[in-house]
Parts: sequence; C-alpha cells; structure tokens
Amino acid sequence: MARTTQNASKSVGLSDYRQRSNLSREQILALINGVTDDEDMELDEQEDKPESEQESNVTDHDQSSIYCYRCHNGGSLVTCCRCTRDVCAQCLGRLDFSAIQDVWSFICPVCHGEDKQLKDEPYYAFYLGRSIPAVQEPCPVVGTNIGPRKAFCSTAPVVILSFRLKSLGNRGSVPLMLRTHLESYFWCTDNLHYHDIVFDFHTVKDAAIHARRMKSLVPNVRLVTFIYTHSNVHTGDLYHAHDATSPIDEWFNIVLTDEFKVLCDKVSQHWMFILACGAIVNNNTARMHLKRQLLEYKVPFAFGFSAAMFNAHLSSDFIIHFATRVIIQLAVPLRHTMARMLNMSFSLRLHSGVIVFRYHNSMENTPSITVENYVWHHPNLAPGGMRIPSQCPDCMRLGTLKPIKSVERDTMQYFAGFKCKRCKWMKRKWVSYDPRDGNLVDKVNGKWFLDIIDPDDGEVASSIDADAPEDDGIKAEELYYARA
Repeated sequence: MARTTQNASKSVGLSDYRQRSNLSREQILALINGVTDDEDMELDEQEDKPESEQESNVTDHDQSSIYCYRCHNGGSLVTCCRCTRDVCAQCLGRLDFSAIQDVWSFICPVCHGEDKQLKDEPYYAFYLGRSIPAVQEPCPVVGTNIGPRKAFCSTAPVVILSFRLKSLGNRGSVPLMLRTHLESYFWCTDNLHYHDIVFDFHTVKDAAIHARRMKSLVPNVRLVTFIYTHSNVHTGDLYHAHDATSPIDEWFNIVLTDEFKVLCDKVSQHWMFILACGAIVNNNTARMHLKRQLLEYKVPFAFGFSAAMFNAHLSSDFIIHFATRVIIQLAVPLRHTMARMLNMSFSLRLHSGVIVFRYHNSMENTPSITVENYVWHHPNLAPGGMRIPSQCPDCMRLGTLKPIKSVERDTMQYFAGFKCKRCKWMKRKWVSYDPRDGNLVDKVNGKWFLDIIDPDDGEVASSIDADAPEDDGIKAEELYYARA
C-alpha cells in the first residue's frame, strides 16, 4: 500500500599528576553497589546543570525519514513498501501523488533493481501485487543521487551523549559540532537530542549526583557517545577529575555507571568515540582493559585515536563524514566505507591513526572484540605510516631525515621509513606493498592502510589496503542498516 507524506522542504594531552581524588577506592566500590558511607548525606535537590543546554527525555517517534533518499530534500514523499526509503515527487518526474490509489504498492528504484523479476523491465514505480504495473506509462527517475545509489536518508531518533571532563570547554567541541551538523537534517523534528554530561569527581556527593542524573537517560534510540577527557600519556588511565585518574575499568563504572550499561543493551545502534590521548589504545594493558569494558557494555563500534598528544578538533571532519554516511545514509562502517570517510578527512591524516573496536556476537561463538588500526601512508610525508620527524634523534640536526623505500630480494619483503642523510641513522617498517610503485600510494593524497593488530601481543599481524573490497567479496558500500 502506497503511503505518502508532505514535509517542509583543545588538545587533551596533559601530564599526569598521579594525585587521587578525595573519593577512596572503597567509596567508589560502595557507590557502584548503591551504598555510601555517609547514610545521612543530603543531596541537593537542584543538580548543577552542565554548561550547555540539556534536552528533554527522548520518546518513541516514527522511524520514517522526512527527506527523499535521492536528493535529500523534503516536499511530497512516497514510501517504498519494501525498504521504507522515501522518494519525492520531483525525483519521480513531478508525479501527481493525488492520483495514487491505496491499493497500489510503491517500489523505489533501489528495490526495483534488486528484484530478479523486475530489474530488466521498465520502471513503473507503482504496482498491483508484486509485479503488475498500476500505471500505463513507465515513470521517469530524474535528478542525481546525493549519496551512494543504495543509501538511505534516515531521521530516526538519535541521542548524542558527551561525557566531558569539566576542565575541557564545550564551546567548539566535536560533539557540539556533530549536533550542529545533524540539525540540518533534524531541524523540523524532535528526533535529535544532545546531553552534555559533565563530570569532575572529588567527593562521594559529586559521584552520587552524577549517578542520579544518569537514570534519566531513555533507551530505544540510536546512540552516539563521546568520551572527552584527558588520559595518562604513559598508562592510558582516564581522568575522572581535573587532577586525578582512574584505571579504565573503574572509570567506566564511575562515569558511565550501570544505568548506561542498561541503556547500551536497549539502543538500536551505538557508536562510541574516545577523544583522549593515544595511550589508551597504544598501551597494550590499557587497550586490553578497554576491550574488556567494550565487551561488557556491548558497544558495536568504538573509535579511538593513536596520536600521543591527541587534538580532538582535528578529528571533526572525519566524524562529520561519519555522521553523514553512517547515521543519515545508514551505511555500515566496514573497511571500505571507513577508507572512503578517512580519505576525505584531511586534517586527521598527519595527526593520528584511527583504531576501530568491533563487537562480534554470534550464536556459535562467544562475544569478542576485533581491533583494526587505520594508518595513513604517504611516500614522502609518512612512509610506512610513520610521520617523518623534524629532527634526527641521533645527531639532532634539523631537516636531515629523508624517506627510504627498499626490498629484501631474498625474502621479497618490502620496507618503508626514513634515514638521516648526515649520520645515516635509520628507522624503517615492514609494509605489505611495494613502496617503490608510485601507483599504489598516491604521491599527492597518500593512502589509508589497515593494520590488523594481533590480540595476544598487540603487534601488527598484517597490513592491507583499506580501500580494497572486503574478504567476502561484498563491498561495504552495498551494505546498509535495516530500518525499523
């Protein structure tokens, strides 16, 4: 049955003081279990509001889009009976929707092309039953797709949660920038909600107020979570106060709380961005603890950044591209899609690699987390994915390091790196491609490669072209989330 609608068209690097807060380990564990030492402690009825605006609780909304999936405009829309994509009258040759009958079924161009019975026939748009045209003449499909041919344009409910250390300002932050970007799609709906959850725990009272605030979060939405805090540059421990850190396990329990764990169980989709210095993903112990927490919280996709002194703002273009392709167009962030988004993220290339944690849960196997390390390679600026330093660490001369490319003829192993032209100091790395072949790595734009990290020792197990097709032969561009 055809259904029509009418619509209006700062760097987080910080040295670790190693000073613990006034919250003792016993108090932390007691708080997690719902018990405090001071039973007579009175909590303020009025909680301190975060610096930015707090939105109201989220309620269930219609899952359909308010935009045409082809041109991303509004107007008169008709919804596909098979996939729920919406198409506007302008993209269907200014079709007169008033002539549509309820018994007709609308099939969008994507589903028509995937139907074995219809794909070789002219496109009529409206059908009786499965394949009988309901109109006399084929329907012209005009205009150009804004996104990939099979993409959606979804405005299903989204909640952005930003867990932010109080000492880090919110003005111009990446989560706030993402909210502004998505508002261009959600401006006439109530489906986009933003919560700036500020934490700075020094007392039991601070943590208890935070735990009570977390109870107001509502499930049944698509969730984008930001962890925006400092991390210890050596151990990867996260800051829960401006001068105090916690091991990752404790930090998740204190800041994210059990209420967030329940929320993660109920959301339809979830993406987490960890905006902290690279030690949390580079340190083997920290990465192991992080994987354990992501398993416990069942986070499908989590993203970390490998730069030792990470600047969160340099990740903004990647996250904006991610929001458009994955949140709006519903692409699955597999390897091929990740490569395309990273190739458009110019500010991130020379600053940081991207670490992706993927949650896997199947009926046959126990849940697990795989780790993928996306590294930008450039023949002159980042040979083998290693940025060329300004100074030689051996002779201390400036500007003497030059890129090198070599192959061991006995083993046919390829290496890329850099060498000092004065003292001959050298650093090189094994790569899976021939660095001498200029066609493999663009001399202008470079190329993103995917390092598969061994789960046991944290070393790179293999390095492959991130833009190559998936192993099963299905490109990620052809895979999209099913819409409810």
